[in-house]
Amino acid sequence: MFTRQLNRIIFQTGMISFCFTIFGCATGSRTPDVLPTITINTIPAGADISVQGNFIGTSPIAIPMPIANSAAGSFRGSEQYNDAVGKVDQPLLIQAQLAGYQTKDVALGEFHAGQSEIVQPIFSASAVNKTTPGYYKLPSMVTIKLAPLHSSDVQESAPATGIPVGVYQATRNYGNGDTYIGEFLQGQFHGKGMYTYANGDKYEGEFVNGKFTGKGSFTCSNGKQFVGNLENKVPLEFTIRCN
Repeated sequence: MFTRQLNRIIFQTGMISFCFTIFGCATGSRTPDVLPTITINTIPAGADISVQGNFIGTSPIAIPMPIANSAAGSFRGSEQYNDAVGKVDQPLLIQAQLAGYQTKDVALGEFHAGQSEIVQPIFSASAVNKTTPGYYKLPSMVTIKLAPLHSSDVQESAPATGIPVGVYQATRNYGNGDTYIGEFLQGQFHGKGMYTYANGDKYEGEFVNGKFTGKGSFTCSNGKQFVGNLENKVPLEFTIRCN
């Protein structure tokens, strides 16, 4: 009797060890592994997203995280699988398209250079050169900011007096309804001008290289006003609480 019980314990223990080693399973209930993904966001949302030239849907959208080919068949959760998640031999090419905005292409992935080292096997007199190839590591999330299309700048026929050389007056209308009226330098907002958002909010003041920089006032569509100095604020990314 004791021998049969001991054999049963040895068998069960051996099966559990085999189960974890070969299949990664457990004896009780187990929560399935969550497959890793890459979330693609755009500002504004709703853009058509293509990956490697194939349309996959509109933003925000999550796609399966690629893994290195050498570990594609490995069990999820294993050390080999986890180490290979998000490692690819070329960047992930993402394209975002939205009506009224410029199409934007993004090459996703941070490159890690390959490594080479000399390894001396225990039972060999000859050293071996072990090389690890380079790879691109993919993030779990990316946010793509889109710039609105604009019509050709409508330049005034005669420059205003007192404007520095190279600076000109013009109006720029954007596809999302925003408008800029003021001074330009080499195609960028530069000098004094007024940027009016489609919702009625507006900034009036100084610009440097296309950004709110210097003295100015921001007036919300509800009449609330802020006056002060701003520095390197991109109009499309600038937010302020008007409530």
